[in-house]
Amino acid sequence: MQKLLLSLSAIMLIASTFVLFSFSSNKNKSKSKPLAQTTYYYVTGTSNQRLQPGHLSDLPTTRRSINQSLFTNVNKWSTTVVSYIPTTSTTEGYIGLISFNEEQDADGGSDGQLTLQEALDAVWSAYVSNNPVQMPFGIQVGSANIDIQWATAIH
Repeated sequence: MQKLLLSLSAIMLIASTFVLFSFSSNKNKSKSKPLAQTTYYYVTGTSNQRLQPGHLSDLPTTRRSINQSLFTNVNKWSTTVVSYIPTTSTTEGYIGLISFNEEQDADGGSDGQLTLQEALDAVWSAYVSNNPVQMPFGIQVGSANIDIQWATAIH
């Protein structure tokens, strides 16, 4: 009987140690966020779609050059697909889409992900920092990549 109690006590000790370490080790695991590639399209009909600077009074207003207040406004971007023809010509173009690994926590892209606002701000900064001003086809922010697609016409 004593051997049975001793064996049961040993089994209980081992089981409780296993359970204790199972729960405590989860707290110490790094919580990596999954990468979620997201594509945002500049909303159809939004004014100021032209990527070339200097077109300030063209009609319709969609043919005017992009400006910071509209371009960096998250409400002017949507995941709803917009139909347009992509181009790599830098002589004439309109904003089409941006694509990047999206997250909800703004942390500057050090983990390879950005919020929509971080991505828009970074793309705008890259656009205006070029001399002459020109929209790049892609940029890197921290370890996050942003792909930028131009369109052949307004949408």
